[in-house]
Amino acid sequence: MKDFHSLLKRQLKKIFGTLDKVPPEIEDFIHAVNSAYHEFDTEREMLERSLELSSQEMLQINAEMRAVFQALPDMLFVVDEKGTILDHKTGTLSDLYQKMPDGHMLGKLVQNIPIPDVGEKFHATLHEVHEKGIICSFEYSLPMEGHHAYYEARIVPVMKNRFVIIIRNMTEKVLAEENLIKERDFTNTLVQSSPAFILAVEPSGRVMMMNKSLLQSLGYSEDEVRGVDYIRTFIPIPYRKMTLEKIRSITDLKKPLLYENLIRAKTGKELLVEWQVRPVMKNDGSIDYYLSLIHISEPTRQAEI
Repeated sequence: MKDFHSLLKRQLKKIFGTLDKVPPEIEDFIHAVNSAYHEFDTEREMLERSLELSSQEMLQINAEMRAVFQALPDMLFVVDEKGTILDHKTGTLSDLYQKMPDGHMLGKLVQNIPIPDVGEKFHATLHEVHEKGIICSFEYSLPMEGHHAYYEARIVPVMKNRFVIIIRNMTEKVLAEENLIKERDFTNTLVQSSPAFILAVEPSGRVMMMNKSLLQSLGYSEDEVRGVDYIRTFIPIPYRKMTLEKIRSITDLKKPLLYENLIRAKTGKELLVEWQVRPVMKNDGSIDYYLSLIHISEPTRQAEI
């Protein structure tokens, strides 16, 4: 009985005084109990080890997640279904809340901290997320010193009556988009007001754009030419093969090309033109469209209609 479990030994000594006095007829039973005690200890040790590892893993995961959250520039709030702030991370957006001390945010309603009009959006969106259990977002702007700042708020349900609000500063993105629109509008104004004849054609051969000068010379409106097949609409049949060969040459070489041919106006009149065609490339190296500067030399003849 040297290998008996310590707890079993104490129990036997308490009952029989010494282990030698254990009746032989119950030894098999005692051995079975002893085995059960050892198995229990083994299982308990494995469980404790598993819990210890799980706890360490959870602590590590929690530390990693907190590190990620701290590295994010976004402002994060944990709120309940009423919008009460339970936890938060201000990130780089402290200007959004006018640098309110951290301790003053806890327990506040998130919809009451920003400007009232924005607060209504928070309240309505939080209610929708709570009711539908879906992710919702909205955009808004706030006046800052000398400018407006633009933000996106995204509300995510994470568990019952718990939500994470992620607020991201979108000012740079919005201003960049506005500048792109201004540049596009400026370029379009230059193209449309230019006395030069300008044409843009897709790789498929469809007309993307004709500026006003070219439209007027050919007798078309913008709606009449947008999306039409350029070769079938404007190139007389005898010149179509040559035009296709020129387009293939531009496609293969991806270089500008200068050539002459005839184009047909809406009246049927054929005009001798000189083309300067340049492929405009995408970032991946493929052709986005063909841009042409056209010089009309002279009308040649009235086509038979």
